[in-house]
Amino acid sequence: MDTHTCPKCNNPISPQAKFCTHCGEPTALPTPVTAPPRRRLGLWIAVGVGVILCCLAVVAVALFIWLRTDLLPDFPALGRSNPTPTSREQDSPQTTTTSEESALPEPTGRPAVQPPEGPMSEFAGTQIQVITDPYWAPFESYDANGKMIGFDIDLMDAIAQQAGFQVEFIEVAWDGLLTSITDCEYDVAIAAITITPERQANMLFSDPYINDGQVIVAQIDNPAITGLDSLNGRQVAVQVGTLAEEFLRDFPEVITVPYDDISYAFEALADGSVDALITYRTLALQYNSDYSGELVIVGEPLTHEGIGIALCRDNTALQAVINQALAELIAEGFIEALTHTWFER
Repeated sequence: MDTHTCPKCNNPISPQAKFCTHCGEPTALPTPVTAPPRRRLGLWIAVGVGVILCCLAVVAVALFIWLRTDLLPDFPALGRSNPTPTSREQDSPQTTTTSEESALPEPTGRPAVQPPEGPMSEFAGTQIQVITDPYWAPFESYDANGKMIGFDIDLMDAIAQQAGFQVEFIEVAWDGLLTSITDCEYDVAIAAITITPERQANMLFSDPYINDGQVIVAQIDNPAITGLDSLNGRQVAVQVGTLAEEFLRDFPEVITVPYDDISYAFEALADGSVDALITYRTLALQYNSDYSGELVIVGEPLTHEGIGIALCRDNTALQAVINQALAELIAEGFIEALTHTWFER
């Protein structure tokens, strides 16, 4: 019979005894617990996924290279000096272009503006911004309802109707009007603008629609005003920024009296505040009728000028359209009728 001893008192005990009969100490030894091996499952999963992805990438690259090689056209290798010609190149005669044949002719002076062929469809349906100074009756002014009216307004509306575009009139004071066109802030300006070489250097102009000139206006009962020579030492009214003001700069003996509004200049002449006035002949005819029996044009025009529509210098296409419309309106007699309407009332 197998016997065991108590691990504490060393007395013999039965192998089946759980406690020592001598000292009461438990006889069963604890079973050692062995820690299970650490499983690096996450690491192995990551490694496996990485291997799979690498294999897929290798397969994809190989497939891509195979497809590119099979589908791409044959391009000559870089640096090939004599590529084999195709049958089209072999059958077609070889042509060469010399510099004389390919070069465009050198422009001589300002290029001519060609009118558009056929209907003026390039600007059809578009809106053109037209600036004007509406204090220069009868060319442009406001009526009692605040609507712009006048010779220039009717003319521009007729041009727009002829060309098929819409017009938006915008008020701009005269002293900033030409600068706005020079800077291409707006498309068009119509304000009885005289065409001069200085202005043509900064903007485009239409063909003249009125031939006008500067004239001297005086009171009808003032015999002292007979012409340009009689203005020395006398006060002569002009509108600021007009050709009349520029004209008198060459005559320092004349006392120039500038007015912002031409109507004030005519009032000053009528009440004797100034001795004479210089302005456009068309304008003088209109105002003289308003001051019936008081004012008169003295002598012949001092200048001969064409009045045109000013445009931004880059807008040659619109210039051509306006010129074509003007030519058609002149041929129809529209501008002549408009002149009778506004200047011979």
